[in-house]
Amino acid sequence: MGKERIVVYHSSFTPLEWNYNMEDQDEGYCKIIVDLAYDKKVVGFHILAPNAGEITQGIGLAMKIGVTKDQLDTTVGIHPTVAEVN
Repeated sequence: MGKERIVVYHSSFTPLEWNYNMEDQDEGYCKIIVDLAYDKKVVGFHILAPNAGEITQGIGLAMKIGVTKDQLDTTVGIHPTVAEVN
């Protein structure tokens, strides 16, 4: 696997739970790593945010069955978690 086959997508966001929090909070962060040689198949995922466990479980299952970045982009996020924001 060469580095020219890999694309990394980054996203910073305000988690849904923090929209109503009166305290100043940092942003959440998500990264998706795809392999261009396999129709942008998702080969890696990282997240820093509340409820990361639930989101990781859903993405992990999707990755086991070969989800692509385009499929993720057209999927409704896991509710109610920060997955709705991405």
